[in-house]
Amino acid sequence: MIPVAPLQYNDAMTIQLSKSSETWLLQEVAAGRFASLDEAVEVALEQLRIAADDVADEDLLTHKSSIDEAVAQLDRGEGILSDDVFAGLRDRIAQAD
Repeated sequence: MIPVAPLQYNDAMTIQLSKSSETWLLQEVAAGRFASLDEAVEVALEQLRIAADDVADEDLLTHKSSIDEAVAQLDRGEGILSDDVFAGLRDRIAQAD
């Protein structure tokens, strides 16, 4: 695989921040935690991406045991055919009419 350098964009994007967010970011830059507001926002977005990925992974792990059990049930022949499910639903709808 050939290594590829990350793309660099020069297009600016204007965003609106609440006054409290802007104040906090400016304080963080002034304290030397970030070199610029741009860097602070980039770091914040990266942390948000990481957190979103972690939530997705956590959701998968949370449901993994249920998924594993469902697969085991299907392997044992305990599943219900979709045709049977839809026939049952059609019967219920007809009875409700």
